[in-house]
Amino acid sequence: MKATTAIAPVVIALLVAVQGISAQTDTKTVDLSKGSSLIVAYCSPCHDWASDYKSIMDSGVVVPGDSASSQAWVMISSGRMPAQGPAPTSKEKKLIKEWIDAGAVAPKT
Repeated sequence: MKATTAIAPVVIALLVAVQGISAQTDTKTVDLSKGSSLIVAYCSPCHDWASDYKSIMDSGVVVPGDSASSQAWVMISSGRMPAQGPAPTSKEKKLIKEWIDAGAVAPKT
């Protein structure tokens, strides 16, 4: 019975840790859903392909799950785009990359 009593605090700590990880994942998913809106905001003033999520995905410039192969990410991360107007912040760039690498999920409606 003593072994069970000694293990209980460890099990509780693990359950709390797992809950914390789950909460972080949920928050990150919410943030990632904004990835396409950042592409629209920064790219659509000059590019028709960036007018909405469907157009972005149909254009082929975003390869879901592979930012390194995504022309949109290559241009944004190198600083070559956007050519006009303000550039995305470091935080926004990170979010765009994470969004692409996570599968370029559709925005929540």
